[in-house]
Amino acid sequence: MTHKAGRYPIAVDTDGQDLFAIQLKDHKGQVCIKAAFHEPLNKKPANSEDVPAPAMSHDTAHPELSGTLKRLKKTKGFSGRRIILHLPMEKMLSFPVNFKLKKDDNQDWALLAEIEKSLPYALEDAVADYPSIYQSGTADQKTAIITAAKKKDVLDLIAPYKKAGFLVEAVDFSPLSLVRIHGFLAQSHEKPDVICHIGRSQSSLIVVGQNRIYALNKFNWGRNKLKDRLDRTLKYDRAAPHALDLLKTYGLEEVTDTRENTKISGIISRILTPPMEELIFEFHKVLGYALAKEQFHSIGNIYFYGLGATVKGLNRYIEQRLNIPATLGTIKNHITWEAPLQTPDMETWALFSPAIGLAARRIPWR
Repeated sequence: MTHKAGRYPIAVDTDGQDLFAIQLKDHKGQVCIKAAFHEPLNKKPANSEDVPAPAMSHDTAHPELSGTLKRLKKTKGFSGRRIILHLPMEKMLSFPVNFKLKKDDNQDWALLAEIEKSLPYALEDAVADYPSIYQSGTADQKTAIITAAKKKDVLDLIAPYKKAGFLVEAVDFSPLSLVRIHGFLAQSHEKPDVICHIGRSQSSLIVVGQNRIYALNKFNWGRNKLKDRLDRTLKYDRAAPHALDLLKTYGLEEVTDTRENTKISGIISRILTPPMEELIFEFHKVLGYALAKEQFHSIGNIYFYGLGATVKGLNRYIEQRLNIPATLGTIKNHITWEAPLQTPDMETWALFSPAIGLAARRIPWR
């Protein structure tokens, strides 16, 4: 059977607790979600403040993943068996390299020599890419942002999908999917932007601008930090939704409509101060590096994706602390959900956002 070049592949993403699969389609000039799949992988998700949720094993013998992939294959709406995958963030390395490129030098060879110096394992055991490379300083000086992983980790990731009958076209890094979806949603301007993706247990910060990635940082911080803080302080049952409800209703927002709401808002905000200081510290690290190393002096905007949308007032809190305009990325305003999955709420859109960015990568069908 022949296929049209550029058809959207099936994109599969997992945050360690759930598996998300998305396939897009073009319809009358609009991008639509034609098929979607979501299933928990762990029956008892980890919510520890200090320990990130464990990544789901991709061992071919793992019964939960095997069963999930069988059900994914049977889900109506998906076309074909060709897929692209996200490499889990904990398996990924990201670092900048600076190198000089003389007139007759081969850029790839020069770059590989610098990558080899920075890798904690042998180059022949690695898979590496450079999604951003640009001139820095004089004409012969260049900077590249490197993403790399152990070859064994990539092969282990692919194996259960191949066993389930899927054809893996590519393995991508989740920060690149965030950059992709940001480019689709946000208007470009002269100053660089900061993309902040909030996950359950892990998050990432990416400084982007003019088709470049200036800095990238992934770290063990997520909405679970805020939830766990509320659960412990207010002595909630961790399995109950009370803390998440408080984050959605009050969060970090300054509420002034009634005295009662103002009092509750102030209490919640004070409880959340310690974990929020951790996030502020991560912002200072990546911004300090980018502003010190690159040829710009200010940031345009901060855009939140993922679960940041489920914490009321998060963007305004960060905006006040950093004095940089901050907004929430609104995926649902740009992409129509036509998949035969239940009508997505804010939480669903947030959890699917990395998969949507991955799905937007067109892979030619051969």
